[in-house]
Amino acid sequence: MPGVFCWKHSLPASLLLLLGHFELPWEMLVRSLCAVLAGYVAMAVSTIAMFVVLGAVIPGAFESYATGKAQPSNGVLLVILTFGVLSAVLGGYVTASLAKSSPMDHVYALAGFVVVLGLWSAFYEGESAPLWYRLALAVIGGAGVVVGGTMTVTEPPEYARLD
Repeated sequence: MPGVFCWKHSLPASLLLLLGHFELPWEMLVRSLCAVLAGYVAMAVSTIAMFVVLGAVIPGAFESYATGKAQPSNGVLLVILTFGVLSAVLGGYVTASLAKSSPMDHVYALAGFVVVLGLWSAFYEGESAPLWYRLALAVIGGAGVVVGGTMTVTEPPEYARLD
């Protein structure tokens, strides 16, 4: 019976039943996970590229940061935050583009993951950067993902329609 938890099902299927996804094909689940993962990978690759470019443009900007002797200047941190937002926007856009159904739900999943991972990192990373920067990176990263995801939405939400 749909919607009723049954121990006869495998654990993932039982979890899907509990979550209310009664007839979600495995292909859709895999596609959903891949869409979120691809968005995260796009963020990671663009962030690494940004560090490479910034290291070439601003020689020695990360030297003290990499050795742990000193923190980067606030100017360098603001530049990193700016590029971090662009990476997050790209990740949200990629996720929403690859999600077949409910793209914003996938974007919100990625944004939540980015915020949780960022907050965890902010408090357990150590003193490699100021606390304001680590918290801003988490919050701005999640917001950037949502902004990027909305770039693929073609129709306004139901509450915003004027008809």
